[in-house]
Amino acid sequence: MFEEVQYPYRPRPFLMLFVSIFSGAAAWATLNGALMGASAEFDALSLQGVPASIALGLLSALCLGAALFCLRLVWSGVTSKDKLVLGPDAIVIPSGRNVITIPYAEVRKLEPVSGFGFKSLFLFHRDKEISVDAHMLGNPWRYKRVVKTIEQRVKTARGPT
Repeated sequence: MFEEVQYPYRPRPFLMLFVSIFSGAAAWATLNGALMGASAEFDALSLQGVPASIALGLLSALCLGAALFCLRLVWSGVTSKDKLVLGPDAIVIPSGRNVITIPYAEVRKLEPVSGFGFKSLFLFHRDKEISVDAHMLGNPWRYKRVVKTIEQRVKTARGPT
């Protein structure tokens, strides 16, 4: 009845690269402040007896961790072969290291959610929920097409009401 349609489904590497560069710069700046001896302006960072230089060092480690995590996302965005598959009878959604297959007939509710610049379509099935995220599809037109296709196929799978 319906034909299978596949879409690339992976993080956007350019956004994560920007965040990684920003986090790396923040790590360097805070580490530089910690190593050069925190000035009086940073005394407000003193946390109940913890010197500002140690607080800045911890903040630097946090920023470095964020930068490395974002670089990992850049790498996965560039090398990922994950695809969102809208099959004739089910949707196949990559979720972390797993791939989840949901028959359209088992979808109880579809709920589009948007806020803070992000859009997602939540699929509620059995006692679980999973989302199809717009930013993982690459562009807004593709997301709109995917949402329309899923809505149409779920409605057809449920039959006449």
